[in-house]
Amino acid sequence: MKAEGGALRTMIGTMLGTRLGRVFASALSSAGARALSIVLSLATVPLALNYLGQAGYGVWATVTSFLAMAGFADLGLGAGMMQAVSNAVGRDDRSAVRRAVTNTFFMLTVVGATMIAVFLVAYPFVPWARAIGVEDPVLAQVAGPAMLAFAVLFAIRIPASALGRLQFALQQGYLVGFLTAAASVLTLLGVMLVVRADLGLVGMVTATMGAPIIASVAVAAWMGWREPYLLPQRGDLSWADIRGLANTGSKFLLLELSVALCFASDNLIIAQAVGVEAVATYTVYQKIFSVPEIAASFALTPLWTAYGEAVGRGDIAWVRRTFVRSCLLLVGIGLLGGAAVWAASGWLIDLWIGPHFEKSPWLGAALALWVAVDLAGKGVAMFLNGVNVVKQQVYIAFVFVPLCVGLKILFADRYGAAGVPLATAIAYALSHFPAYAWIVRDWFRRNRPAPSAPQES
Repeated sequence: MKAEGGALRTMIGTMLGTRLGRVFASALSSAGARALSIVLSLATVPLALNYLGQAGYGVWATVTSFLAMAGFADLGLGAGMMQAVSNAVGRDDRSAVRRAVTNTFFMLTVVGATMIAVFLVAYPFVPWARAIGVEDPVLAQVAGPAMLAFAVLFAIRIPASALGRLQFALQQGYLVGFLTAAASVLTLLGVMLVVRADLGLVGMVTATMGAPIIASVAVAAWMGWREPYLLPQRGDLSWADIRGLANTGSKFLLLELSVALCFASDNLIIAQAVGVEAVATYTVYQKIFSVPEIAASFALTPLWTAYGEAVGRGDIAWVRRTFVRSCLLLVGIGLLGGAAVWAASGWLIDLWIGPHFEKSPWLGAALALWVAVDLAGKGVAMFLNGVNVVKQQVYIAFVFVPLCVGLKILFADRYGAAGVPLATAIAYALSHFPAYAWIVRDWFRRNRPAPSAPQES
């Protein structure tokens, strides 16, 4: 038995010793965590829907949809830390890793505290019920407190969310799976507690937002005990380092801002154009169509840092080979997965929610199209992030954002909820694919494999 255990540890150590092995381990860990997350999410939705009702569920989904803004709420500092830490890891410079961690978490704490202060000042002056499209007088009374709970916990999550980026930067993305799984379990337990104690919409928002914070604090404590060199040190605070992180992160901030503007607005646009009941339908369909997206995303973030390390070592052949394979895989998952989910969506909703839930085949078709388009683009985007080609992506975003938001408003008014993913797919294809083709071809033309470059599988 001991021999078998030793052989297993040796096999795992060998796998984690290679770049592709670490990517695979991260993907495998993410797959298990995401599978658990999907199962628990499927259990959470009927609980919340039956407890809150369709209108209340729509309000909950609209409020928590602002969570998509988490991508840019850290002002790009998290992405800047990823770049700095991955470069430092390539140089085996633990001091530089700790400096990046210290300055990033210090600034993210300042950002979160500032956000809470600003929100508390503005809170009494905003008509929250009207802002999120709530007409029911009972729900209108709790719309403001729900937004308050969301905003405070959202601000606290800003520094906590950087933990996952740090794990990926250290090429320990397989640990993110444990964090995701813990957050999913705590979320389900929190929702069950809210229903049992009848804590209402505010309690539901608090449970949804608070569970990942608790999981992050626990994982951060474990990482600090396991690798104490990562613990922030006051002596490492440096405005020069902060400026460096901000300079790198500012480009990613613009990209993440474009994502938030285009996707966090979905539920709000639907609520205003159709009503909060349509938001509930849209949210349920979105969760079903997230399955192929989740399946494809397992290796995307690990590939970011793996591409960066490979370029730093001059292993362009590995970059080209992995890029082509990952894009083909993502396109296949997008086309086949989207079509399969669309074909089974009615049956899945009957099984999951019940036959009483209103179906929308056109919404399913539009989401299937968007899944295919999105996954085709994500493989390229992750490559460009990894090789630090960000400025060109910002230029693309300047075209994509107004085109996407404008088409969503127009299509939602004409075609209902189905118009939103349809508009997104059209805007993305028109703005991204021609530019991506030119940028990728130019990068590989300028970065040809060197005969003597070190190779790694």
